Amino acid sequence: NEKLTRLLFSLGLSANYTGFHCIVSAVEIAACDPQSLTMVTKRLYPQIAKQRATNWKAVERNIRSAIDIIWKRNPLGLQQLSSCQMDTKPATAQFISFLTFYLQFDELKSTPNRQTFYGAGGSAFDAYLGTALWLVRTKAMLMTSP
Repeated sequence: NEKLTRLLFSLGLSANYTGFHCIVSAVEIAACDPQSLTMVTKRLYPQIAKQRATNWKAVERNIRSAIDIIWKRNPLGLQQLSSCQMDTKPATAQFISFLTFYLQFDELKSTPNRQTFYGAGGSAFDAYLGTALWLVRTKAMLMTSP
């Protein structure tokens, strides 16, 4: 949570926005259940809505507003985070995916003995991360192509 909070602050989003807290919840859920990123309106947003006593549409709107703020304040930071060129702001699921995998990759890099957490050499996680990044980049390219 602390790393994510610092990351969101560095991107220009502060905790006084409801979307900030929705993003934190979304990343926590996605880190435990990566499949939730494939069904955000059916799985991810309803879980957050239940935690926050609201509906899934409000959750999506708050996350979208937070992404707007980040895109206006720090588009370069967002591009560095995603490690791909973006001509338009990311969609909500794409943004949550960027944050989730960035934080997991950062955790992997800072783990002295990766085998403890991810098996021999971390290969399963590396493969998973590579696939996830490929998916995110492919979606980004599809969104920006005419």
